[in-house]
Amino acid sequence: ARFREMFLPLATHEKGAELRQQLFGASTVADLNGLDDVALFERFLRSVMTLSPEFQTMMGAAETDMLGHVAEGPNVAHVVYRMRLKAEGIAVTKLDVMSLQRAGGEWKALLNGDIEGMAEAIRRQIES
Repeated sequence: ARFREMFLPLATHEKGAELRQQLFGASTVADLNGLDDVALFERFLRSVMTLSPEFQTMMGAAETDMLGHVAEGPNVAHVVYRMRLKAEGIAVTKLDVMSLQRAGGEWKALLNGDIEGMAEAIRRQIES
């Protein structure tokens, strides 16, 4: 739902037709509005992977080690992990945190600042 809040105004903006098609595969605003939150995010991820096959290959070969977690109350946890991957033959190790929230009986990932930053950059580009 948070992803929809950030991206729907951009994709339905009068200058957002190309963005709507490129990131969500939706020709019209009605098509976009017909997608539920999960389908909207799935289309976004699929498009990002299609636009950058190198990224898909790199992430497919990445190795991840879960190092631990910190609980923030009973319904939020922050998982610390190390990811190792190769980018253009260069070994990269990244330590990061993924925040999760319990939704019903499942844990679901929360959006991070990278996605929010991307939405803001797109908004500035559209409005300029």
